[in-house]
Amino acid sequence: MLILTKEDIEAVCSMEDAIEAVKEAFIIHSEGSVKVPLRINIRSDKYNGNMLFMPAYCEKKDAASLKIVSVYPVSYTHLRAH
Repeated sequence: MLILTKEDIEAVCSMEDAIEAVKEAFIIHSEGSVKVPLRINIRSDKYNGNMLFMPAYCEKKDAASLKIVSVYPVSYTHLRAH
């Protein structure tokens, strides 16, 4: 797994670049050029949590992304990430 620091991101993308990218993304999305299916929720009853998967694809920009969020109200510090 690659973990990026704030400094890593600032080295390749300024705040002005990020604002322009978000602006362009909103325009492209409003044109209907982005495929964004409903969020996928996988429940983990054993650990009282949820894993959320949010994919998107934009043919116009030849780009795909996947946002993953894990929500566990109780911290299970004895578990290891694989």
